[in-house]
Amino acid sequence: MKNSFILWLPSWYPNKIKPYEGDFIQRHAQAAALYNTIYVIKIVSDEKGLITNNLKIEISHRPNLVEQIIYLKKSPSFFGRVSFLFKGMRLYAQAIKDCIRENGSPCFIHIHVITKISLLALWIKKKFKIPFLVSEHWTIYQPGSSGEFVTQNFFFKYLVRKIVKGSLALLTVSEDLGIKMQKLVYPKNYIVVPNVVNEEFFYYRTFGSPKFRFVHISTMDFQKNVEAIVDNFALVHKDFSNVELVLVGPFTERLYEMVKNKGLLNHSVFFRGEIPYYEVAGELQQSNALVLYSRFENQPCVIIESLCCGVPVISSAVGGISEVVNHTNGILVSPAVSRSLADAMKQMIKNYHFNHWEISIDARNKFSYSKVGKRFDEIYNFGNY
Repeated sequence: MKNSFILWLPSWYPNKIKPYEGDFIQRHAQAAALYNTIYVIKIVSDEKGLITNNLKIEISHRPNLVEQIIYLKKSPSFFGRVSFLFKGMRLYAQAIKDCIRENGSPCFIHIHVITKISLLALWIKKKFKIPFLVSEHWTIYQPGSSGEFVTQNFFFKYLVRKIVKGSLALLTVSEDLGIKMQKLVYPKNYIVVPNVVNEEFFYYRTFGSPKFRFVHISTMDFQKNVEAIVDNFALVHKDFSNVELVLVGPFTERLYEMVKNKGLLNHSVFFRGEIPYYEVAGELQQSNALVLYSRFENQPCVIIESLCCGVPVISSAVGGISEVVNHTNGILVSPAVSRSLADAMKQMIKNYHFNHWEISIDARNKFSYSKVGKRFDEIYNFGNY
């Protein structure tokens, strides 16, 4: 089996300042490293001087995976931002040259999420004759999203189109995202490489609970529409008193007060706050169903994590969600239809007949590290694009 050397340049990646930023990209890297050697370079802006007042480079080594995180002080002023951009690009160029000098030329450059740093791929392609691939995870290509692509300025749209057009292959986490990028950006053929789930944490485990438990896990921002989930749950609670909702993530004071004013706080609705990745699995394994009601999505990691735990999903039918949720493992609802979520939650309670083991096995066969890692291997070494 061939072990290729691939250089990754992600726009998002977990670091000491933002430990959850692009964690799904890191899991992709870990999956790809099962079959190939992955070298990650990421520059992180440190505006508050939490890590350094100038420059600090940290390199970690795992089997077949090297992660080089470079922390660079950034001033919030206009000139500070401009200076950071130029310094950052010079640091990226130097780090790339050093990587190539020490390890040899990579077979490919792999960009994750197209931003300004993606210009480096064009520079590397021209200077070193190394082709590049693009993986896109961003929701800006979804209608109604924050910073929606169609509202972006000409220069950003031009950059994205040039990167996609110049890439050897475009990888997307869902069919839906690939189709939207073809329409909005450039008619490039795409390959679906889904998000990945850590099977060591997310697996089916039987449990018993006196109450029917719904769980919602997210960043709880505008996209996730959590207020609507609470409103719909309140309607369900009127008919089913033996039901509860657990909210996991960084909640706002407004949401907390909303739940409190409905008389549900710490009685039927419980806040867990932000928790580590492995604890997310525990929350899912102790729940009857995951609930999402997002306004827009690509392929939420929490959905496939829930399915790997054998836990059915109720979700709005947006983005690529319908590619993984169906009548065998959940219920899809329209976010535009009033009370559709409440009706689905009631239906779930009254007709809770799911084969949890089969849901888990099916999901793990699609989203495991080995499965997704092998997909990367097919692209890197066998040209399956």
